Amino acid sequence: MKTNYMNSQTKNSAKMVVFDIDGVLLGVKRGSFKEIIQYLGKEKEIKDLHTEYIRRKKHGPWGLKQLAKLLAGTNKDYLYKIARGYVDARLQPGVDKLLKHFRKKKYIMGAISSNPDFVVQTIKELLSLDFAEGTQMEYLDGVATGNLTKEINRYGKADILQEKMKQYKCSSKDVIVIGDSLTDIPMSKHADTFIAFNPQKNELADEAKVQIKSQDISDILSIL
Repeated sequence: MKTNYMNSQTKNSAKMVVFDIDGVLLGVKRGSFKEIIQYLGKEKEIKDLHTEYIRRKKHGPWGLKQLAKLLAGTNKDYLYKIARGYVDARLQPGVDKLLKHFRKKKYIMGAISSNPDFVVQTIKELLSLDFAEGTQMEYLDGVATGNLTKEINRYGKADILQEKMKQYKCSSKDVIVIGDSLTDIPMSKHADTFIAFNPQKNELADEAKVQIKSQDISDILSIL
């Protein structure tokens, strides 16, 4: 376990911490996108899609387009309203304390996720993050069409991280990624430190420098 990474960072350079959302900033297991659609009455469809996703996920990204189709005809404002209540109820214990620490250290803070815009932008606003990027739904006259204008899968997350590093002038040694599943591994390749928070099974055993298993995400502070 390597924890003494702070001393290796270059003074006077920008430092960045990037969070995954599901299982990290939010205490959810199945996924925010799926749970919100299930709330809208599509429980059977979500159960079937989740079963198929578990079967496919080790082989590559799958499922975002299929999820988007289940929202065809749903009002955009309604989705954002649901997302606000959903996020409020599921914020990971200790998030405010952890973000306060990074804010005091003047870290750039962001979230990169496959989740849809209505979840990701709600997170950004609620937690006052510097940036938050996710999958973009297509809307026509304020209604979801069931299509995507931008799909952010595990590899897209890594591409966005590189763009943000360039934008904020961060090198890999100045970046911390906090994730919980194999979909965060591509991002970890561009960060000096990858912290696995309550990692799913043993998916991250060989990737994360540090693994934290706790009901409170601020316990990450114990290794900073």
